[in-house]
Amino acid sequence: MYLLIHTVHGGFTPFALVLVPAWFAFILSFDRLLMIRLSGSQWSSKFRMVAPRVVLAVLFGVILAEPLLLTIFHTAIEERIHTDRATQLSNAESAYQRCNALTPDNRRSGQNDPQCHDYLVSVTADPAAPTDQLRQTKQNLKSLQDTLKADQATYLEMTQRTWRECNGVKGGDVTGIPGVGPECRNFRDQQQAFYNTNQLAQKGEQISKLQEQLPILEQAVRETVERYTQEVAAQTTVELDKLREAQQEIGLLERMAAFDALRAGNVYLTSATWLLRLFLTAIECAPVLVKISSGKNAYDQVLDATLESQRNIALVRIKRAELDTTYGDRLAIEEREQDLKDELHKLRRRDRSRDLQSELDLERAILERAKQLRAPAKQSEGQRN
Repeated sequence: MYLLIHTVHGGFTPFALVLVPAWFAFILSFDRLLMIRLSGSQWSSKFRMVAPRVVLAVLFGVILAEPLLLTIFHTAIEERIHTDRATQLSNAESAYQRCNALTPDNRRSGQNDPQCHDYLVSVTADPAAPTDQLRQTKQNLKSLQDTLKADQATYLEMTQRTWRECNGVKGGDVTGIPGVGPECRNFRDQQQAFYNTNQLAQKGEQISKLQEQLPILEQAVRETVERYTQEVAAQTTVELDKLREAQQEIGLLERMAAFDALRAGNVYLTSATWLLRLFLTAIECAPVLVKISSGKNAYDQVLDATLESQRNIALVRIKRAELDTTYGDRLAIEEREQDLKDELHKLRRRDRSRDLQSELDLERAILERAKQLRAPAKQSEGQRN
């Protein structure tokens, strides 16, 4: 457990001073409870109690074996990690250089490459803009030069034809008559009209201006490319430094990944890993297996007898409690019935007394009424007498 905490935290932590004793107490209490419950148990119940402990032991064997293996092979693991980190840095540097390299038209080679999405650095210099301007200027210059060259050839032919006509050179499309005649003036007018219409002088000036712009644009392209290269190099260095800073601490996942890479294809290391896991699992299961395989001993027999005696005593107590409860309930019912009978008797006596009083009151009322009726009769008889 301490190796596991040490591996996870990358060193000593005060938390281990609390967790390691707590873990020891938990395992000790759990195994002690399990040993007690296994004493004198049947095989079916033993299996149900042991199965969770075996599963827990397998999990412990797998979990606790990893930090132990990482500690045993830490030298090879760290060498593999350093090699992988160097390879990662080299690949990252190559990716930055490849993705930010300039194409012949001074554009980023990885601009539209999905694999270069994470390797395109942020820069202020953009060689593509002056490069496009330089290319457009060269295209305009060439177009003007080609047009001017064709116009100049046509203008030269027209000049030669005018010269032959005005100087009386025979042959071709001229009259052969010397002097400034109608044809000579006509050819001169055509020649001048062609010169003015095609703007030969303006085209020559435009070509001169474009030729003057070419060195300036080429210098701008060179400076932009140089600034772009410097910014890319600086940003690449920054990104690589960030990657190196992230590689300072060797984490648990990185160690496990390196160890898995070492085990891949290495039969000896894989076998050693599984043997260690089985060994730790066997150690975890040893108390339970020893207890099961040892059979019943004197302690188990005494424990069985004690448990059986306690069970019988408990059953007797339960039956006695049931009888006491039943007898008590019966007495309570009888007392309640007697109370109800007494209450009923009292009610009947009260009703009987009330009835007698009513009869006496009625007789008294009848006698009073009879006296009242007799009194007038006696008075009438006295008067007659």
